[in-house]
Amino acid sequence: NDTALAKLQAFLGLNDPGINTAIDNGDVQDLAQVQQSEDITITLEHVFADAHRLGLQLNIQSEQIKKDELYDLTFEYRLFDAQGKEIDALVSDTKPIAGPGIFSGAKFQLGNVSNNAATLELLTEANAGAIPSLDGAKLVIETVHINKEGGITSVDGKWSFDLKSPTIITKIFAAENVVPGLELLEATLTNGSMHVSYKIDSSIKDENYIFKTALVNGD
Repeated sequence: NDTALAKLQAFLGLNDPGINTAIDNGDVQDLAQVQQSEDITITLEHVFADAHRLGLQLNIQSEQIKKDELYDLTFEYRLFDAQGKEIDALVSDTKPIAGPGIFSGAKFQLGNVSNNAATLELLTEANAGAIPSLDGAKLVIETVHINKEGGITSVDGKWSFDLKSPTIITKIFAAENVVPGLELLEATLTNGSMHVSYKIDSSIKDENYIFKTALVNGD
């Protein structure tokens, strides 16, 4: 209904058009899984996943969260496949990483802060290629960082959530024309993102030069 859709539209307040499209198409999962550890209760409210991106929306409850004192919230996690093998991790440099690593560029979004509770959202993406199936995967949050007035408090615990794979639809596009110096290797559109890769065959004087890619319509 309209009320539920309006609530979901606030999911990942990064104003991301891909996420908004996924919401409109019903591709965001409503999980509402609750885990408690070390006097912190975490609810995994919603999950978005397609072939290249992962989005999480969590509600974190703790007596250490104060509306007028909280600066930021982040967490460290490990992601395991259905066989229990670590496939990704976002942890501090002091911790070992067993998995190959899939995602990068994690963005946290903090919102709905009140006394003892806050909403925390994460959006991360896989730039190297399509992610493996998350059907039966497990997300384990192992540290919560509470940045508040007076300093950062890090709480180690174990908040484990079971994931299921959504229906992922992938459309593959091919180039109709030839552009000298560039070869389009891949252009795939999935539920809430587009993955594009191309090979550069030309002389680049500045190795720090970054090509920017845009998708435009007929106008």
